Amino acid sequence: MTHLQRFVQALYRVEDILLTAVFMLMLSVCVLQIAARNLNFTGLAWGDDLVRVLVLWVGLLGAMAAARTDKHLRIDLLTRLVGVKMRKWLICLTQAGTAAVSGVAAYASVTYIQLEYADGLIAFWVVPVWASMLIIPVALGVIGLRYTVLSLQTLICPAEHVV
Repeated sequence: MTHLQRFVQALYRVEDILLTAVFMLMLSVCVLQIAARNLNFTGLAWGDDLVRVLVLWVGLLGAMAAARTDKHLRIDLLTRLVGVKMRKWLICLTQAGTAAVSGVAAYASVTYIQLEYADGLIAFWVVPVWASMLIIPVALGVIGLRYTVLSLQTLICPAEHVV
């Protein structure tokens, strides 16, 4: 295994740990809020807002993980109806399109975060809205990069090996 492959595997582990930690935090806050309300306490005043932000983070971290191996949802009826060579080009085009859309969305989300920064609103506790949304450009950028790599791999791969 090369140094690059080890580095990429280490990044995958960090992503997996972060995804698990954020999910566990989300679950813990939900359970805490439910238990507190059942015991006639109010719970955390900002707990529900935190959970909403954590849902966003879990969803986008999960999307990043799915993009590692092209496991996103897709409608691939057309690729099942065409020949092997055409399938390769359709998949490559779809992957490149996904990369392009992700890149444009990542760029747009940076602009959105700048606007949120200027507003100075608080998402929960003392965390500003802009900080809670930093996952959006990061995740979309990573997804775009991964789909760029996947489309290049599909392009150079023999048509018989494209699934």
